[in-house]
Amino acid sequence: MRLSDAGLAELRRTEGVIAQVYDDATGRVVSSWEQVKGYPTIALGRLIQPGDRARFERYLGGREKLVGSELDAVIRDTIEPRERQLTALITSPTTPGQFDALFSMMFNTGAGNKTFRAALAAHNARDAAKAARLIAAGTVTSKGKVVAGLVKRRAREAAAYASAAGQAIAGNKLPILSILVAVAAGYVAIRWWRSRHTPRLP
Repeated sequence: MRLSDAGLAELRRTEGVIAQVYDDATGRVVSSWEQVKGYPTIALGRLIQPGDRARFERYLGGREKLVGSELDAVIRDTIEPRERQLTALITSPTTPGQFDALFSMMFNTGAGNKTFRAALAAHNARDAAKAARLIAAGTVTSKGKVVAGLVKRRAREAAAYASAAGQAIAGNKLPILSILVAVAAGYVAIRWWRSRHTPRLP
């Protein structure tokens, strides 16, 4: 399967596209390879290997920006291996919307993340309600701290998955869709409230 146009547009919006070489450890554009502390990266999380540096040299900070069809080609090269990876992991019927939601979560957390694996297992077991709940309950922390952006992202992914699952069920679409979206949204709201109001131990 492939990410839909809508799914790709949402991924670009949530991940952010950077048109010059940046350090993935800091998120800052760099003007030389020596400034990189983590991994040199460009576009939609495209890691630049040593053998690719000549190709991307002109996109270092202060020089050209990667735009247009060249940018689209780099993004396509970045997501295609992950599309194949997710397709290989899926063993049950899947709508484009469900694929988009699972892909977004996997792209962010990694295919080995235990919360993603749990959601995928529920999907493969054809338990859409459970999969939506587990997507909503997915990783929302970075360096031990709850990140509001990730809480919102998991909520969007869960709602998108639930919506797609509801549309795939014939004969009783709207009630099932409403239940799934409500469950996912309610679960995320509870997690968000707890993250803001639960006292932290000194």
